[in-house]
Amino acid sequence: MVSDLICGNPPTWNKTLIDNTFLAIDGGQIQQIPLTHQEINDTIMWAFTDTGDYSVKSGYQVIQGWKTNTDQGPSNQGYMESVWKKVWALETIPRHKVLLWRILNNALPVRDELQKRGIRCSPLCPRCETSLETINHLYVKCEVTRREWFGSQLGINFHNTELSNFNEWLTTFILNNDKDTIISLVALIYSI
Repeated sequence: MVSDLICGNPPTWNKTLIDNTFLAIDGGQIQQIPLTHQEINDTIMWAFTDTGDYSVKSGYQVIQGWKTNTDQGPSNQGYMESVWKKVWALETIPRHKVLLWRILNNALPVRDELQKRGIRCSPLCPRCETSLETINHLYVKCEVTRREWFGSQLGINFHNTELSNFNEWLTTFILNNDKDTIISLVALIYSI
């Protein structure tokens, strides 16, 4: 239990138990969680009202707000519709199109996602073994795949970039390039 990981008064993390129970990356994250000196009972609160109390009216207002959300950008339905139109029209093998769909819908089984779904595995990238494997790490941050990007016929250089969202970069690339270039990109993504 979490209470077993806490000892003393004032409360501190039981470093020995954490180190013996968790991977180093997880243990470090646990020990960064601040511990409070006060005992306060948890309560259920509704985040969409000032008082924290749920009402049918506030629930209805939240749902109506979701329906009328008109944010511009990659999450905009019209924007994504043109991306999907180009993806599904590509003259390439179906598994490449499906891979793009999975990446753009955050449905790629990278290790971070597998762990969130209860599958026990090392969360570290199997290529570099230095960072948590996420879609962004896999395709942008990992040194091994950065070399593959740069060495490809597309010559894409992610080395000195602060790109934080691969999905946004990918949708922009799809919208701004011709079919043959996109097909080359998808083949490279598939090989990675």
